[in-house]
Amino acid sequence: MHSRAVNEARFRFAVLPAGPLLIRSGSEDPLDPTRPDMECVRSIHPATGKESVVIPGSSLKGVFRSRAEQLLRGFLYGSSISVCNPLDRKAACGRQKAVQEASGPQRYLRHCPACQLFGSLALGSRVYFRDAFPAPAHPVVLGERKNVAIDRVTGGARGRALFGLEVVESARFEAELVLSNYDTWQLCLLAVIIDDLDQGFIGLGSGTSRGYGRVAVRDVAITVRDYRPEPPGQVTGYEPDDRLPVSVAVTRRAAGFEGEVSFEALLAVAREVDYASAIRREGGGGR
Repeated sequence: MHSRAVNEARFRFAVLPAGPLLIRSGSEDPLDPTRPDMECVRSIHPATGKESVVIPGSSLKGVFRSRAEQLLRGFLYGSSISVCNPLDRKAACGRQKAVQEASGPQRYLRHCPACQLFGSLALGSRVYFRDAFPAPAHPVVLGERKNVAIDRVTGGARGRALFGLEVVESARFEAELVLSNYDTWQLCLLAVIIDDLDQGFIGLGSGTSRGYGRVAVRDVAITVRDYRPEPPGQVTGYEPDDRLPVSVAVTRRAAGFEGEVSFEALLAVAREVDYASAIRREGGGGR
C-alpha cells in the first residue's frame, strides 16, 4: 500500500502545557552541579538554529499508539478482531511467520488494526510524527521541581536522596503528523486521540501519574490530499467506497486535489464509527 500515493492527510495543532511538562532527555551533566538531575530533551530548532526544548516525534507516536491500542480493544470488544501486544515476542503481528511471508495487501490485512496504522517489524507505519518545536513567537518558560526518593520498605523519604527535574512550565509546541494511504477509520481514530489529549484523558512525557504531562490542544487544522482523477466531495479512504459524511473544501490542485476538513465535523463522525465493521481484514472481515 506504500507503492503508490492514493490519499494523504496532515494534522497540525498546537500543544500547550497546562501544568509541568517533563520530556526527559535520558542524560545529565555530572560536571555542572547547577543543572537539574533530569533535563528536558533538546535539539536544534529548525527555524532559529538554536538549541531548544522539543517534544520528539517518537514521544508523540508512543503516546498515540498506546492510546490507540486501548481504544481499539474497547471499540472491538466482543468482535472477532483483536489487537496484539507489540512487546510480546511470540504474539506480536510483526513476529508471526504467516505475516512475514505475506506480501503486498495481504501482509497489511493480516496485521491487527493498531499495527495497520502504526506499523510493526514487518509493516511500515501509515502515520508519521514530526518533532514538535516551540513556536518562535511564544517564549518558553522552564522550571525545576524537587523530588525526594521513597524508601520502598519504610514508605518514607530515603536519606538525602533529593533530585531535581527540569520541566516546561509554558510554551506553544507546534505538532504535525502525516497519514498516508489511510482508511477513514484511521483518520477518525487519530482525531479521537487528539481530543482525548486535550480533554486530559492522556498526558505527555514522564510523571503523568504524579501531575506532570497535562496539556491543552489548540488550533487543529486538517489538510487532505487525494491523488485520484476526481475531486473528493467527502473524506474518502484508500478504497473509493470508504467515505465519511464530512465535506472536503478543495482549495487547490497540486499533484492531487487538496482541501481542508473541519476537525469538529470529523470528530463528531469519529465518535460514531463502528470500528468492527470499518476495519479491513483478511478473509473479508470488516469493510
